[in-house]
Amino acid sequence: MDCPTRYAGVDWASRAHAVCIVDERGAAIERFEVEHSGPGLRSLGRRLAGARVAGVAIERPDGPVVDALLAAGLTVFVIASRHVKALRTRYGTAGNKDDRADFAEDSRFSNPWAADLYARARARKKTHPHAGRILARAWVYVIWRCWQDRVPYDPARHRALQQVVLAEAA
Repeated sequence: MDCPTRYAGVDWASRAHAVCIVDERGAAIERFEVEHSGPGLRSLGRRLAGARVAGVAIERPDGPVVDALLAAGLTVFVIASRHVKALRTRYGTAGNKDDRADFAEDSRFSNPWAADLYARARARKKTHPHAGRILARAWVYVIWRCWQDRVPYDPARHRALQQVVLAEAA
């Protein structure tokens, strides 16, 4: 029997790392913290591998957390976080933080498809946080599709992005 597809996000910190495991729809199944220590990071790798996580998103491309994830045989997706702090300050919802929302928030400034999807959600009178969650769920699907097809994300193959780009060029 097939195990449901799951992903994880790790919020890097100096003492303890926050971890969230989500299902294929982006719904949180489990949240926990692990200590930033050798035993803590090894337990992180074992726990995520045991949960049969298909991929792990993290904001840093290197270091002991990434090493532990790779050593556990997990696929790691690095999510750039250059603007997260400024955006959280400007648009944050009562200090709440979510790595999927951080990624979606960053993407709408650099990806025309993401910007269009967010703008359409706002045009339907969705609040900023709700529009961000809509965008985050859409990205989870794109990443899931890449994983299912065993191909890296390629903007040239992203049909919805190409439709937006062509519409902008017209």
